Amino acid sequence: MSATSVVGPLNTSDIGELRELLDVSSRSIAAFVNYTIAALTELIAEQRDELAQGTHAERRQTVGLLPYGEPIPKARAEQRSATA
Repeated sequence: MSATSVVGPLNTSDIGELRELLDVSSRSIAAFVNYTIAALTELIAEQRDELAQGTHAERRQTVGLLPYGEPIPKARAEQRSATA
């Protein structure tokens, strides 16, 4: 689908009309980008908060010990598996 089939052919040499079209398009694109960034920022903050609390954080902490060969005491492992 071409752009001309959506909005019709652009048959104007009126500089004012072209500037207005560019201004409206620019504001529309900027509003979309700003809304999208705000929505993603909010989603990332929510997910970060979820991962920083509760069992997710505990699991990450425990798993983080494994690559370094850190010992995990039996009581701690049992505590972690009980919350899984």
